Amino acid sequence: MLRAILESTAVSPGEAFVVGDMEIDAQFARAAGCRVALVPGGSRTAEELAAVDADVLLQSLAELPAWLARERAPGPGRTAAARALESPPR
Repeated sequence: MLRAILESTAVSPGEAFVVGDMEIDAQFARAAGCRVALVPGGSRTAEELAAVDADVLLQSLAELPAWLARERAPGPGRTAAARALESPPR
């Protein structure tokens, strides 16, 4: 389903970022080749989500804009996730 959405919007998986609050959300994102941010919510705690393969574990959605801004900032401290956030040339 996610791949179909990406295709219909002409967005590559490397340009997409899925935000979720459960393991299945991370699996959904990874299966489509997308990055993933997890945020503890109603069904999972931060401790439970810490073991899940995600690019970032945030404490609240309010942290997402600042995290994205840090990841996109130039400099030697950038992570692989930051480099993945850069849009490929079109």
